Amino acid sequence: MKILAIRGKNLASLENEFEIDFTCEPLVSAGIFAITGHTGAGKSTLLDALCLALFDNTPRLKNASDRVTIVDVDDKTLYQNDSRNILRRGAVEGFAEVDFLAVTGDKIRARWYLARAYKKATGTLGQANLSLENLTQQNFFYGTKKEILSEISRLVGLSFEQFTRAVLLAQGDFATFLQANSTERADLLEKLTGTEIYARISAEIYHKTKNAKIEKEFVENNLKNIALLSAEEIENFTREKSEIEQTENQQGKLLEAIKEKIKWIVDKNLLNSNLDTAKSSLKTISTEIESAKQRQEYLAQSEKAQEIRDTFRKLQENSTQLAENTKTFELNKKDLSTQTQLLQTEIENLAEIEIQFEKIENFWKSKSSEISNAQELDNKIIEAKSLLSNLEKDFSQTKQRVDLAEKSLKEKQKRLETLQKEDFTADLETLVAEQNDYNALLTTEVKTLRERLLAGVPCPVCGSTEHPMQGIFTESLEEKTLTENKKRVAEKIKLLTEKIQSQKDEIITLQAQLLSESQNVTTLQNDSTTKKQQLEKQQSALAELTTQRSKLIGGDTVENFRNRYENKKKEISDKKDKSLKNKELIVKHQSELSGKISNIEKLIAKLESEISNLESEKKSWQTAQNGIFTDDKLTEIFQKSTQWLEKERIFLQTLQDKFTSANATLAERQKNFDEHFLKSSKPENETETQEYLVENQSDTDKKLAELSSQKTEITVKLQQNTENLKLSERYANELKIKQAIYEDWAKLDALLGSATGTKFKKIVQEYSLDYLLAYANLHLQTLTQRYELQRITDTLALQVVDKDMLNELRSVHSLSGGESFLVSLALALGLSSLSSNRMKIESLFIDEGFGSLDADTLRVAIDALENLQTQGRKIGVISHVAEMTERITTQICVTKAPNGKSKVLIKG
Repeated sequence: MKILAIRGKNLASLENEFEIDFTCEPLVSAGIFAITGHTGAGKSTLLDALCLALFDNTPRLKNASDRVTIVDVDDKTLYQNDSRNILRRGAVEGFAEVDFLAVTGDKIRARWYLARAYKKATGTLGQANLSLENLTQQNFFYGTKKEILSEISRLVGLSFEQFTRAVLLAQGDFATFLQANSTERADLLEKLTGTEIYARISAEIYHKTKNAKIEKEFVENNLKNIALLSAEEIENFTREKSEIEQTENQQGKLLEAIKEKIKWIVDKNLLNSNLDTAKSSLKTISTEIESAKQRQEYLAQSEKAQEIRDTFRKLQENSTQLAENTKTFELNKKDLSTQTQLLQTEIENLAEIEIQFEKIENFWKSKSSEISNAQELDNKIIEAKSLLSNLEKDFSQTKQRVDLAEKSLKEKQKRLETLQKEDFTADLETLVAEQNDYNALLTTEVKTLRERLLAGVPCPVCGSTEHPMQGIFTESLEEKTLTENKKRVAEKIKLLTEKIQSQKDEIITLQAQLLSESQNVTTLQNDSTTKKQQLEKQQSALAELTTQRSKLIGGDTVENFRNRYENKKKEISDKKDKSLKNKELIVKHQSELSGKISNIEKLIAKLESEISNLESEKKSWQTAQNGIFTDDKLTEIFQKSTQWLEKERIFLQTLQDKFTSANATLAERQKNFDEHFLKSSKPENETETQEYLVENQSDTDKKLAELSSQKTEITVKLQQNTENLKLSERYANELKIKQAIYEDWAKLDALLGSATGTKFKKIVQEYSLDYLLAYANLHLQTLTQRYELQRITDTLALQVVDKDMLNELRSVHSLSGGESFLVSLALALGLSSLSSNRMKIESLFIDEGFGSLDADTLRVAIDALENLQTQGRKIGVISHVAEMTERITTQICVTKAPNGKSKVLIKG
């Protein structure tokens, strides 16, 4: 895996878009390069861009809290460990992009992009988007964010944690490993090498063993708790069950005989009761037939009267119809007179409608000129309103620009006043005075002069060519303290000087911006005044047009005025159509009424003739019946419907049928009663009463129940014994399996298991540390031939072998600063090799804060890093140390600019 290029924009202090291309000169030819710049300039941000594009994460976020929040915009917050915090304040979007050579050999481009809503500085911060492009095959990988991150890890060949061990050695992470105690080293080793899984395996083995033992003991207890019958007990129970079954059979037959006798007595009582019921029913029906004799006579008269029924009904109907037609005749004559009057009214109404129609037509013609003028003014008003709307919009936008410009001007004036009030001159003078005091107390040049003395060369102080003090310098404790204080004050002076210069640069920038923006505000204000005047002029013109328009056609719209005219015209037309239709209906109705009156006169004459004939026929029939059927009698009979007649016939016939049925039922029941005494189930003597037999049945039932209970109890015991035999066999087989499983887990537990997981983890960590030290010693040989790292037996503690001191074993804490750095670097490179031993890593970035090293150690470190080029890796080192800048000519310089901005420049 090899990094080919890093790009980005608006990441922390890096505002402008930058690109670091390792495939172009001078970086392509450089085996080692330095990333330089002042503290806070943004050197580590370049490595953040690398990690963001590949993993949406950075090493600096690993220790940030996932619970503490910081304010973003508009009271919105982000968690400290959110990668989106890297977006520069005030920026609306930013990106990080990396080109790399994948383990597949393809050239890949990974991009991380972030933007605020609506591309506004106050917009809500959106989610980071990732994209992945195969530049070799010229295609994109599409998927969710999680799927893209997974694909990047596959192409890189490393997870984020492995990447920070193998490719990017973050500041301070690897140096702590050397100085850590055994517990801390175990935690670091577990974190860096990913051996935490073995602790989980150890704990899992312990718990698996414990669970296997519990399961085995559970099966053993179940097997012990199973009760089984002996062979003798089984034989006794079987014989006893057979005897009970024989007794049950005998008692069952006796019970059936008792039940038959009880049934005979019950049936006899029932037959006797049914016989009495049949006798009573026959007597009741006979009484009902006697009571219905009058109804029988009335039914006979009603059936006789049916001979004259049609004539009588026809006579009644004709009489009623004659009265109705006479009444209708009078009503129609009255209606005909009314219709004649209505016809005259409609004729007069039509004449009035014609007059109204002529008036509305004349009114519309008189308004035609006024309508034309109103339409012309309406068009002018529409154009004026459109122009006014544009002017209002333009004026509003200009006013907003004025407000924004004035606000920006006030903010810059306030910032300038704040900067001008800040005066660090007194602080600088105090530090310079303190530095002068230290210079007076300490001759800092003595050591430097002695180191530069050469044999035969005159001393620049005394001129002598002999130098007895050459290389001799003893530094007291007080001098050492003064030297450190002098360095501390010098660093403060440097930082304060840079701050003062940055302040001056910002003041100059603000003054220039204030002058430009002040002129811009004046221009915008003049423009706003002009547009306001144009707006007011257009408002007056629109008001004048509106006033003129309100005087035409009553201020109404042409469309509404025309609609009212058309509606009024239609209303009059509808009235005319309705009146004509009413006239036609009246004429038609008059014709119909005349026809009806003629028809009714003919019908009345016909009805009078029919009524006379029917009356003669009725009287002749009544005389033949000896005067029994008067008109009232016939009316009463004919008021009853044919359904009533049929119902009466059915009722009387039903009474007769019931009498016949009751006679037959009584004969049948008498026969059944007599035959019942001939059955064999009849009790043998009078002592076998129903009560006696029921008592015997109850006793027999109890005996059978007792026998059944005894048999069931024996059956359950035998069945339970059979089930227990099967269960015992199953538990015995299961116990063999559980015992074998437990023994296997117990062996693993004895070797590796522990409740906390420490046993297996310690073994694996010792092996991991041995492998790590093997890699580290290979790197250490190229850095220094003097030392070799060893692990103290049965611990995770480290010691060094000093080859220059006859392989003397030394504590790692006894190493000097430079030696500790070399050993720590070897350990870091060993960790890198341990994380990437299955693939080739051709890029390495080290962010280690070299400014904390003294001059000697720094030179050793630079020499060591230069020697690492022979391993085929391109090495990048972050530093702002001057000597490293001089030694490493190929540099990526991150330079500070005003307002917290930085820019990236590549030199070589």
